[in-house]
Amino acid sequence: MELCSRTNYHLSRGNFFMAQGQLAIGQASSARQREEDLTIKQRQAEEQSRLSLRDCVYALEEEDGDPVGDDSSNGEDVDLTPLYRAYHIHQTLGFD
Repeated sequence: MELCSRTNYHLSRGNFFMAQGQLAIGQASSARQREEDLTIKQRQAEEQSRLSLRDCVYALEEEDGDPVGDDSSNGEDVDLTPLYRAYHIHQTLGFD
């Protein structure tokens, strides 16, 4: 009964709106912090990826008798750097 009367008193004075506002501010702040942390991790992963890819060279090896390689290669090299960079970022951020 005491709780009901206190609740009615605070509701009549509009005191609960402030608490709800503070809750919303806290939730927004937490969400922003999580987003900033994720952005920092992503930047670190991208930087590490850039640094590690400077030392690596990726190439496709063609096998003899491969019908796809015979008709469609036209002597052009395929750059796999974006694929490996995306894979590295994916692994660093822990997405499975």
